[in-house]
Amino acid sequence: MSGSRKSAILFCTLVALLSSFLFACNIDQLVAANGDDSLAGKLLHMKLVDKSVTDTDLDRIKELGFTVLNSEWGMDDVSPPQMLALLDRFQQRGLKFIVNLSNGAAWGYSPGGNHHADQAPAWQAARVKDYIERIRYHPAVYAYDISNEAGENLPNGSHMRITLEQMREAASDVKFADETHPILIRMHYWDDGDGDFTEKNPFGPDIADIVMLNLYSNYSVDGIKALLPNMVRDSGQQLVDKILAVDGSVRIWISLAAFRDTPSFVKPDISDIKRDALSAAAIHGVESVGFFGWGSPENGAGWYLPREGGELLEFLRPR
Repeated sequence: MSGSRKSAILFCTLVALLSSFLFACNIDQLVAANGDDSLAGKLLHMKLVDKSVTDTDLDRIKELGFTVLNSEWGMDDVSPPQMLALLDRFQQRGLKFIVNLSNGAAWGYSPGGNHHADQAPAWQAARVKDYIERIRYHPAVYAYDISNEAGENLPNGSHMRITLEQMREAASDVKFADETHPILIRMHYWDDGDGDFTEKNPFGPDIADIVMLNLYSNYSVDGIKALLPNMVRDSGQQLVDKILAVDGSVRIWISLAAFRDTPSFVKPDISDIKRDALSAAAIHGVESVGFFGWGSPENGAGWYLPREGGELLEFLRPR
């Protein structure tokens, strides 16, 4: 075969592969189009699902292939009867829900900002146990989330974090209340300069069944461009390996950015979603890939994926 003939075949092959990549439209298709079917079939989760989520939105989320939902609201926002009603709606669509016990209500902060500047997070054991007891038997309950980035987003999270000892206490109490569902904690990206598991990023064995890594590559310091656009590709496997070196039994989930929160987080585009999804799916040991997040149609000034990220939603939609 002549050199020109070989070059033409190679060129056509590359064009076909590129076309397949460009037109892949959901995570399974995207990963399979990358040439490795063994990476397809990840459990998909969707975060930032609001308590006021509509049936139309739930139907959309289900059609996209997502199975597990996660929220930012907690016990102060939804009473047990209201939670059971929500869980009924999730169950009707075959969706599961991670109950959020990582927000202010579970850690001693009252709603409305009525707290002191020196008020540290304090685990609300009795209240949490009572809440769990009233919802635990619903089939749509998937897991309990006890810590989001060690409480960095709690009212005094800039200078007071949830400690490792508090995580152990929370995990023990939740297991006592319901040993049939896994415990999840969320951790954010960190680099060598931060140290691995410092007081701002605590982690230890026998705390969580699932560790969700929030790897939001759209973080920005200037409000214009992402600081670490290749965060998932460059650091994802290293971070997972460090977690598994401490507790090799945990299940690893990766959460990617599909949101805007200016100036700290810029809006990703479709190429960013593709890059991060492929990078996350290639990380050894990852059970689930998901996105932050869906948002609320009731908050016109806030993020709502179908409104502010319609092109991202269209990309994720199965064809």
